[in-house]
Amino acid sequence: MNYDDKPNIVKRPTQDETLYTGGSATGLFWIGIILLLMLIALNKKAIPADYDGLKLEPHEVEIIKLTNEYRVKNGRKPLIASRRLVGTARLQSWHMTKRGMSHGFTRGWSAENIAQGQRSPKEVVNTWIDSSGHRANMLGNWKYIGVSGYDRSWTQQFSNN
Repeated sequence: MNYDDKPNIVKRPTQDETLYTGGSATGLFWIGIILLLMLIALNKKAIPADYDGLKLEPHEVEIIKLTNEYRVKNGRKPLIASRRLVGTARLQSWHMTKRGMSHGFTRGWSAENIAQGQRSPKEVVNTWIDSSGHRANMLGNWKYIGVSGYDRSWTQQFSNN
């Protein structure tokens, strides 16, 4: 019996038709797997994090996270990322790659930690923690933070406004 002879019966799609139309459960499964793998791949790329509208690079997020963890561990409040301070910290880090390590290239902050040569946010934050002056800046009575890392030149800036 041919399904085309009876108008009330829907024709079953062939294997080739289900593969391209997504009509089979197997085809949908593989499409889902491909989409899932694409999402995982996207999440592993260096996509800036969004801090209340402020786009931060992954290494900047990590510096803030490690700094705030250290502050909380020592009875201090976590700091809030500041658009202004992130901007001046980025400029400071870039400037250090061109002119060497020195404070004071930017203005608008109350305390500043700088470093060069460390390979990761964790390494640079640990360097600052191991230095009494830098540690005092990290644990200071601040409200805002700006951070940057550019070509192994690192900056933290702190302020209350």
